[in-house]
This record gives sequence, structure tokens and C-alpha cells, in this order.
Amino acid sequence: MRIIYFLALALLFSNAVIGQKQFNAVDFELSPGGKDCTGELINALNKCKEYKNAELVFPKGEYHFYPDFGVDKYCFISNNDEGMKRIIFPLIGFENFTIDGRGSLFIFHGFVNPFIVENSSNITFKDFF
Repeated sequence: MRIIYFLALALLFSNAVIGQKQFNAVDFELSPGGKDCTGELINALNKCKEYKNAELVFPKGEYHFYPDFGVDKYCFISNNDEGMKRIIFPLIGFENFTIDGRGSLFIFHGFVNPFIVENSSNITFKDFF
């Protein structure tokens, strides 16, 4: 009985890992340092959204995000005034998506909404500050 249980767990885990598309932030010219990474991030998110099970991995470092290349969206956010918001990580319509910072520091400059998750499911944020 234990063998059947172990095999079932192994099969379930292997399907989840095999079907996942992993993207490295460096491939989109997202690199740690003082430069604005917002435009490159938007490009990376657009590519990740093409897959129903993707992960975007950031090599450990300090990433800066400024409002200039953020996405504008009219939002109704509780405890805020409704209106146009500048979003850095617009996670709209994503499925089974993970952002892995690998211990990175994300610094958001200016008046921005760092993350919006809308019409999405199974979104995971891990290992960033």
C-alpha cells in the first residue's frame, strides 16, 4: 500500500514539474543594479502569460522598478480612491504562475501599485523582499 501511495505522489509531482515552463529574468535583460527594470519586466510577463504553467526566476540581487513603463489600469481597490493606477507587476489572466525572487530585493519607486492579481488562479510569490 505504501508503494502505491509513493508512486501516486511521484507521478503527481512529476507532472507538475514537467509541464512548467521556467524563464530566467536575465533572458529578458532584467538584471540587478540601479537601472529601471520595469519595461523588461513587462516583456517577460507577456511571454510568461503565453503558458498556462510558468515560472519567472530572478537571480539574487537588487531590482529597481520605476513608474515610467508601468501599465495603466483603472482600478477599484478597497481602502483607496478609484482611478487610474500605474502597475509594475500586472498579473491579469495568469494561471499557475510563480515569481521566484531567489532572495532578491525589489525596490519600487514613485507612486505605483507594485502588484495587481486579477482574473488569475494559482499565483505564487516566493523568496523576495
